[in-house]
Amino acid sequence: MLLSHIDLNNFRQLYKELFLLFVFLCLSVFFLYFIPIPLNKYSFLLLLPLVVYSKKDYFWLAYIFLILNQPGGLFYGGEANDSFRFPLYSLTAGFSFGLEEIVLLILLFKAIKLKKDKNNVHPDYFRWLNYFFILFICLVVITPVLGADMASFRYIKKAIIYLSVSFTLLYNFSKNDFERMLAILLPFSIFALFFQLYSLANQHQFVHLIRPEILYTQGEFNTRNMDIVERPIEMTEILFINFVASLYFLKQQILPFNRSFLIFIHIISYIAIFMTATRSWFLALTLGYIFSFMIGFGSLKLNTIKAFLVTSLMLLSVLFLNPKIASQVESASIRLSTIQSVVKGDITAEGTLQRYDVRAPKVIEGIKGSSIILGAAFSTQFLEHDDFHVGFHNMFLNFGLVGIVMALFFFFSLLIKAHNLKKYIHIWGMLFVALIMLLIINSGTQTLGFNVTLPSRYILQAIIIVFLLKLISFSFLISKTKRSC
Repeated sequence: MLLSHIDLNNFRQLYKELFLLFVFLCLSVFFLYFIPIPLNKYSFLLLLPLVVYSKKDYFWLAYIFLILNQPGGLFYGGEANDSFRFPLYSLTAGFSFGLEEIVLLILLFKAIKLKKDKNNVHPDYFRWLNYFFILFICLVVITPVLGADMASFRYIKKAIIYLSVSFTLLYNFSKNDFERMLAILLPFSIFALFFQLYSLANQHQFVHLIRPEILYTQGEFNTRNMDIVERPIEMTEILFINFVASLYFLKQQILPFNRSFLIFIHIISYIAIFMTATRSWFLALTLGYIFSFMIGFGSLKLNTIKAFLVTSLMLLSVLFLNPKIASQVESASIRLSTIQSVVKGDITAEGTLQRYDVRAPKVIEGIKGSSIILGAAFSTQFLEHDDFHVGFHNMFLNFGLVGIVMALFFFFSLLIKAHNLKKYIHIWGMLFVALIMLLIINSGTQTLGFNVTLPSRYILQAIIIVFLLKLISFSFLISKTKRSC
């Protein structure tokens, strides 16, 4: 198995990194909310030397990923002049860099400087990555031709920074780095569930304790005694990563945590997504189970399957003892059941969905006014019609027919290569399932492409795709080595 070749059995070091990650998050809360203005903004600059001289870039990417997930509504962006938003440093009027963007740029420069051969990807995939890079350059070039303003150039700046995450992962992250990053993120599913339960009990997110003017930054709560389905949305990208990573680790010989803990994390990640009542995410994770068993993850040891069942029953029993949670599960089930109506042709999902009859027509209108071949790029036309709630429509609006065709060919090339390496499915299988899950989610909110309206989604996309490419390439190398022996 893959993990038998790396140093993940250095558990003490791993737990130290996990503890430090939690400490840095707590310090970030303290710096942002409890240090006087404007010192709170500049205190974060103390982190930058640590990032520059660190030899563990995966740690800092995990830190930024957690910050962008806004646990409990903390680190909420807000307006540029909001003194309690995650730090924003202005260069000129209307042109600023967030602390998270500065950290990502530092990681990029380190990757360019080092450019280590960290088990890089197969040449075929390098070509594909180059094609997508050329596509992005073309979109940037035609943006002024299609009509651009300052907002367009700010969007391009942001897209370049988050696009750089893929380069950083490609050149500066080994398989070991990926796995250590995934391992230190695993326990944060517990925090996500805690924040969900807190918001359901109190009708506001945790951030309200610190900033009373903010009830919640995402999700829906019945604050006006209306008949709505409450949706405690918390750290969804972290939950997705941990859902995938826990299954991935369960198939390895050396585990970062004991098997029972991995099962526990896996189950609460699924339950937490279920409680958000978000249809595309629930469907993706449920089908993810089916696909993972189809590709051989059903070969888990009998003791592991028993532990799955026992842990599930115990966890559900504890949760259902709380009437509020039982009510939320019932409400979420009712909302999720409307998926059947969509399958039968009701695009409004019994009046609960505006994605295809309200939001999609606006994006289609933007597509009609675009270049079609390369879409609307990052022009004012794109920004006026951009709606990440309709993922595939928005991708077409952004990079047009060329981009869509390229994405499809890329996916099918991965599929063909994976099929030829099915003997090594235990190495890359779960990451391929994760990519399929992202495609399902993208049928709702955009999770793929160059859209950086939700930056945490782009980092999620980059982690899944680059790690998958590395694992498939690693499998190809093993296969080639065995054939030559």
